Amino acid sequence: MPLLAEEILTLSNGKKITIKDNYTWKYVTSNKPSTIKYAEEAVTIWDKSLLRKDKDYSKALGLFLHYQNHTNKKIIGVVTQVSIINPFGKQIFKTTYEDEVVLKPSQRIKNNQYWVYKDNQFVSDEPYDRMWQMADNGTAKIKTKITKVIFEDGTILKAKPSKPRK
Repeated sequence: MPLLAEEILTLSNGKKITIKDNYTWKYVTSNKPSTIKYAEEAVTIWDKSLLRKDKDYSKALGLFLHYQNHTNKKIIGVVTQVSIINPFGKQIFKTTYEDEVVLKPSQRIKNNQYWVYKDNQFVSDEPYDRMWQMADNGTAKIKTKITKVIFEDGTILKAKPSKPRK
């Protein structure tokens, strides 16, 4: 039965497609200007975890960050500030990551790349030593803040400026 007009359908992932009379389809893209002004609006981290990644007699931890692109442009890099907080509320580790992750428009990924913290048995109080028990117990609180997003076209979005404390 032929279609009498183009139909727009919403897929289970939230993307919209147009089905044409000839049974071909294409993604619906918006021509309206983006209202996204800041990095944390463009990308969110929808899941994060700190896990043991021991391998071949080598002890290590992996920090996984999983992203979602909320724009209609391809992203090629994300800068994220990360803090690891223990169950007592103490910040155990803080750093900034420059992640060369590629996110297609509106894409949500489960990132299989991760940041590694290896154990050096000859060095004490390194990140591994401070975080391994939280990784084993699942008690680490991982705070993240997206501070910069780099798009394939060269556009860069920065984080919304924080308000000064009074």
